[in-house]
Amino acid sequence: MRELTPRLILPVLILLALELAFRAGVWERMTPKNSHIGKSARITRALSAWPENIDFVTIGDSRANHGLDHKMIASTANNHGYTHARLAIPGGNLLTETLLIKYLESEHPALQGGIFALSIASLLYPIGGDTELAIAQPLSKIFKREEMLLGRFDINRPASWGAVSSLYQYREYIQDFVQDPKSRIEDLKNEGYSDEWQLFASVPSVRGVCKVDWTDLASCSAYSGDNRRDARVARLCARWLPKTEHQPDLLRTFTRDQLFPYQQNTLEIRQDQFRSLNWPKTPLVVLMPISHLWYEGLAPEGADAWAHRVLDPLVKEGKIHLLDYTHFFDTETGSRCDAFSDPFHQSALGMGELTADLLPKIEAWLYGSDGS
Repeated sequence: MRELTPRLILPVLILLALELAFRAGVWERMTPKNSHIGKSARITRALSAWPENIDFVTIGDSRANHGLDHKMIASTANNHGYTHARLAIPGGNLLTETLLIKYLESEHPALQGGIFALSIASLLYPIGGDTELAIAQPLSKIFKREEMLLGRFDINRPASWGAVSSLYQYREYIQDFVQDPKSRIEDLKNEGYSDEWQLFASVPSVRGVCKVDWTDLASCSAYSGDNRRDARVARLCARWLPKTEHQPDLLRTFTRDQLFPYQQNTLEIRQDQFRSLNWPKTPLVVLMPISHLWYEGLAPEGADAWAHRVLDPLVKEGKIHLLDYTHFFDTETGSRCDAFSDPFHQSALGMGELTADLLPKIEAWLYGSDGS
């Protein structure tokens, strides 16, 4: 038995050492830069490397990342003597935001405030998909997992095991490397794995979708042209089309104060998120524009009203300042096709028009005295 004990303990110790090493980021640079882990890893490196204070940040998901002209916002902040960084992570939601805020408190404690560029879609549920478990890895602590992250673990669902183990979350990248290390290293070089997240730059945007029938998801999915980008938009519409028949009616629940458990959970977690912030400047919450394809086809009945059910009490308490741009690009016949690059994201034109309208309000609220 004594002889067996070291043989049993040694593999466990090796696994624990590997787990701590992966939590510490030993494999971060070996992940593709546009993977979910790669994006948040690049952000943490950029924040750690930035030598000065970061005064303001923009937090959100892909709608925020692609929908705002972050370079223009950063330039305007700079004119007032401030720095304003782009920290919107595609695929992120409440878990990502919570971990990112904790990370900022550690790395940039002089942070004054920022923008939460959300949407009525990101206020529907308390958690995002399993992609958030990948995003969370570089943002998490090494020795202690955050309670919200641990709460995602379900032993019966292997996709959730990354909530407790970084080694498990990185498994696909490790397997990929072991199978062909030479090719993987070459791929990483071609991808520019050393590229860091640009804190003060905008994401390149593309044209609108007016070459696709923008009437509804069914019409969009029927596109038969040969343009690759428009065909991708059509495939996206087709993928979401079956979901149009299975959306709940939120109005029937919260107007009677009979919330589903997930609604009550969403309400409490989102409101606690903003009530717990202790920034010198009151956070500016922007509800990003939504296309009518998403709003009429995929949104639950009452999604607009539900978003305000979550956020309006925070406005009354003075915890947030709210700007609702959900229907900013709406017309009598639906949302403008030139303002969206797909059913979820703004085009270059849409990004420019939205930012131009928002910027004076951002300037007054964050860089002036209005948000004190």
